[in-house]
Amino acid sequence: MNFWGRFSPIPNAKQKKVSDINLDYLKNILGILLIIIDCDNTLCEHEKFDISKDIVNWINKAKNKGLKIIIASNNKKERVEPIAKALEIEYVAKAYKFSVFLLWWKTIRKNEINPKQTLVIGDQILMDIIPGNIIGAYTVLVEPLSSEDAFITKTFSRRLEKFLLNI
Repeated sequence: MNFWGRFSPIPNAKQKKVSDINLDYLKNILGILLIIIDCDNTLCEHEKFDISKDIVNWINKAKNKGLKIIIASNNKKERVEPIAKALEIEYVAKAYKFSVFLLWWKTIRKNEINPKQTLVIGDQILMDIIPGNIIGAYTVLVEPLSSEDAFITKTFSRRLEKFLLNI
């Protein structure tokens, strides 16, 4: 256990993009059954609806392997629903991931999955990795798909993340 304990800003793994994550390793070695994935700058660029073919293929392969995938986004339903529908997966809009209880209640508990069988993927330490670590999930940090971010993310979250990782 590191200095931070369950509040650690350190992900279990880092990847350049979602499609670089090894699905066989997740399912067969780690025993992952549920994937909770962020939307903006993880599945598609901030405020855009286009999803790359490699991410669509990765999502389809994950579903074919029997993995359940849920988009958990702090964004509004109008933003998240079209992406979830295009990928034919469930979503939780306004997930308020910083409220770990709500993230757990709306995703893991609802699906009767052990947190240790859950993967959280996202591009932000504060909104994706720390909440995933608190609930006991395996966490993967991916690089943001774009340098465009919501105002609060640019002005606050990314700066705080750099600070936390340099302590």
